[in-house]
Amino acid sequence: MPFNLSTGELLVLLLVAVVVFGGRLPTVARKVGSTISEFKRGMRDEVRRMEHDFTPPAPPPGWSPPQDPEPRDDPEPREDPGRTGK
Repeated sequence: MPFNLSTGELLVLLLVAVVVFGGRLPTVARKVGSTISEFKRGMRDEVRRMEHDFTPPAPPPGWSPPQDPEPRDDPEPREDPGRTGK
């Protein structure tokens, strides 16, 4: 359950909704559902717009990616001579 509500708590909430909204409950539920759908659609559109408009920043002049000083074939890690085993 989304808010860790037990079955009894859900029944009480449903009873309160029926008492408060009465015969308008289907209309209210439909409006809540359409509002949630519209919100999700808006969020999805905003994420797509942000992904489309995103341009990564340019690297500073003279920058180059770091290079591995010694290409290795062995998969075992090297020991760091500056570290002690303690």
